[in-house]
Amino acid sequence: MLNHLPDLVDPVRLVDKKRDFQGVMKIGQMVRIKDLVLNGENNVAVKLSFRKEDGINALFGSIETELLLECQRCLKSLVLPVSHDFQLGMISSLDEVELLPDTFEPLLVDDKAIRVKELIEDELLLVLPMVARHDQCDAGSRNRSVEEKPVEKKKDNPFSVLTQLKK
Repeated sequence: MLNHLPDLVDPVRLVDKKRDFQGVMKIGQMVRIKDLVLNGENNVAVKLSFRKEDGINALFGSIETELLLECQRCLKSLVLPVSHDFQLGMISSLDEVELLPDTFEPLLVDDKAIRVKELIEDELLLVLPMVARHDQCDAGSRNRSVEEKPVEKKKDNPFSVLTQLKK
């Protein structure tokens, strides 16, 4: 197992060689995710294993990190621990997606090499919640109970002057 992550890989060739990689990437180097997190200096621990499983060229991987997000309720920081495993089945065309078992997500490969950084960034984006928020949040206490209903003010009727003229 190599202790560094290459920039570009030819996944089909690596399956034939049964190669494994592990290494660390900085979140700040990932263009699409660095603006979504508050801690661009954190590391992502990555393990990749290229194997053949049931006749399918596959990439097994795992990522571990802690993402610091902004809670959308109280706007304070929120720590999201990430421990994510993934299995990608390599396909050469979109027609082959249905041939993959349910345990595999498709990875479209062609004659080009794939960028490991973009692959890891894709997996991190899939893990991010749609709306980051604390389970228990200060802003959640804004819900009012029945007893705390605001008192309705009686509004002045602008036509009340007309009733006096009518007399």
